[in-house]
Amino acid sequence: MDTAIEHVARAFYDAQDDAHSWDREPEILKEEFRRYAREAIALLRGKHADAQQDDLVEGSEALLYAVGLEGSVGAPVAA
Repeated sequence: MDTAIEHVARAFYDAQDDAHSWDREPEILKEEFRRYAREAIALLRGKHADAQQDDLVEGSEALLYAVGLEGSVGAPVAA
């Protein structure tokens, strides 16, 4: 089992007002919180990938500007 998923699932569970002992909860309830954890981690990874892509595009545009080729992102390359 992925420990990151387990930690996030327990954190979600513990955040409830009426949370009891995680270890005493039925497996079906634990699986529900693990599903929430997987979805949250996937969303965060997607946001991280989007942020990295944005940084890459901004860095590429800055480089093109610096060498005098601004506005050519996506333009065909002359042979």
